[in-house]
Amino acid sequence: MKMDHFISDNVIRLLKITHPEDTQLIENIGASELSSYLVNMTQQKWLRPAGKERWELKDSLLLSARRDEIIQLVEKLGFVQEIKPSRQEYDSVLLLGATDKNLLARIHYLKRLWDAGLRYRRVYLLTGNAKIKHSLTDFKALPSVIANNKLETEAELVIKVFKHIHSDTGIDPEVIQVIAIEKQHRPNTEDTLLAWLANKVKAKNLLIVSNQPFVLYQDSVTKRVLTPLYQLETVGDCMFSNTPIVVMLDAIARYLYECSFVVD
Repeated sequence: MKMDHFISDNVIRLLKITHPEDTQLIENIGASELSSYLVNMTQQKWLRPAGKERWELKDSLLLSARRDEIIQLVEKLGFVQEIKPSRQEYDSVLLLGATDKNLLARIHYLKRLWDAGLRYRRVYLLTGNAKIKHSLTDFKALPSVIANNKLETEAELVIKVFKHIHSDTGIDPEVIQVIAIEKQHRPNTEDTLLAWLANKVKAKNLLIVSNQPFVLYQDSVTKRVLTPLYQLETVGDCMFSNTPIVVMLDAIARYLYECSFVVD
């Protein structure tokens, strides 16, 4: 697949800012090779190191100095702003797992949608069952009742936080936890979706809940795994203002790679 000019132009601008040493090389790439080059380059330059969690990443001095400029380009690409649902009623919600403040963002966002009138019959909490690597008290946004508990696994964390935040919704939808088995790595988005798919759920439409800057990447993965079996859309709240640039770039790199191998 060839990227459209809007995406490629903004990705090139980002690469020139984040890796100015490669500017000349980027400018010499021919049009026919540009899409594959940008995917490969962003994989090499922007993906987070193996074994590193998102919450462990920190920006370099270069990225910090040019933060405002970078965020403007990231927003143009659609990785900053809230993406809202198009309907008010869904058969099922799939809430994609996370282990840090992104988990809270997704759960709070779904609660906000419910309070605004969105309805669904059941919600699936997709997660792995890996050991929690960090102290829960490191994340001050966690309710104290959760942070002070001795939770050991990601699955325990997800269900506890969800039930605590949604305790006052009134009419409670069915809450079902789907736990992907850890194999050679901590389960990723695709692993948890495949674990859910194995249940052969009947649903006319699905609402996938993520948060920025991950919505577009996780939407691409979800559509590859679940289409044409289900009608679905992926939504999420706007990006945290203090999100590290390296986290944004990692999400963009994953999205570009996912798009390239879905269509190519």
